[in-house]
Amino acid sequence: CVWSWDRPAGKMPTVLAGIQGVQGDGESHSGPACEVALEHPHDLALASDGGTLFLCELYVVRAVNLRAQPPSLSTVYSSDHGLGGIALFPDGRRLVVAEHSRHRLLEVSLVQGGDVRVIAGIGQPGPLRNGEPASLTALSNPTKVAVTHKGDIIFIDGGNRALRVVEHRSECIHTLSGAIDAPDGLALGPESCVFVSEGRSHQVVKFSPSCGLFTGVVSGSGSRLEWNWSRCVGNGEDWLTSGHNDGQAAALSSCLRKPQGLVWVPGL
Repeated sequence: CVWSWDRPAGKMPTVLAGIQGVQGDGESHSGPACEVALEHPHDLALASDGGTLFLCELYVVRAVNLRAQPPSLSTVYSSDHGLGGIALFPDGRRLVVAEHSRHRLLEVSLVQGGDVRVIAGIGQPGPLRNGEPASLTALSNPTKVAVTHKGDIIFIDGGNRALRVVEHRSECIHTLSGAIDAPDGLALGPESCVFVSEGRSHQVVKFSPSCGLFTGVVSGSGSRLEWNWSRCVGNGEDWLTSGHNDGQAAALSSCLRKPQGLVWVPGL
């Protein structure tokens, strides 16, 4: 299930969608969000107006209408292949959906009766290739995905342990880093930086374009773009086995345990 926690108001966490302890069947059910069982929800995307929350399950993407009382749930997209993550385009009318087990990124229109098109991937896994049209380039188990304000799609190519980007202007694909250790989470930060959680290394890594802005992609260059990276949270030790789990520590010296989902909150 998915929980909601209004911490500033002093409220306790409550179930927003799903039925606690009950696994869904992946079918296209609809109705009150708290009465529909979910199947392993693992990624979220919130509309810019705060009115709709999108949920990514194993095989289904659903939308929760937060303005309805009680919140209602409907199905946006369903697949026969496992899904890895979702993200909204800046216009709020389209979703990027990572089809993890079919090795593709899809654009799903949120307009009623809208289309679905392939952004990247050919349906078969393949090694890293750069500077080529994304729709003709193989991916390998894409998972978490994010979209910049310019429409560039940054995603984790899990099977290749890589951070990659599909450039909006050219629709070509480039590799930003080809050496990520078991990536599990992704978030866009300020000044075009990207945060990635490395579950196996128990740390969060920050990637930044070498020129300071997202201008490093050169369409059709075929070159591999290695962004600058630095560890920003975690010392690489598992807090469960390290014996250092006091709860408060400097970010770089703290111990984590298999960090997963990430989100950037401006001004927090």
